[in-house]
Amino acid sequence: MARFRQLIEVSQEHAIVCDTCDFTIQGTSDDIDKDIKQYINRECPKCGDNLLTKEDYELHIKLRNFVIFVNKWFSWVTVFIKEPDKPQQIEVHYHNGVKFTNIKN
Repeated sequence: MARFRQLIEVSQEHAIVCDTCDFTIQGTSDDIDKDIKQYINRECPKCGDNLLTKEDYELHIKLRNFVIFVNKWFSWVTVFIKEPDKPQQIEVHYHNGVKFTNIKN
């Protein structure tokens, strides 16, 4: 079976970013779920705020599963689409919901 490029490519700079003080934690494995699950309802070592709520973690899982679904079932359309010179980059931030920010290239 032919291998298609993914419609949505995922890269993650940090496993956790504190919403209050921008304290960051790097991922330690290729499994981001394993990396971030341990921070649910844990205090930020810098400011004491909650690093990751259970609700925000669940939103992360839903979005991740959606991306997996899209790539699994619709990546075949990349055969008909020219690869862009500059791919569109979107930053996703979870805090009381999901926030998408367009990153200017």
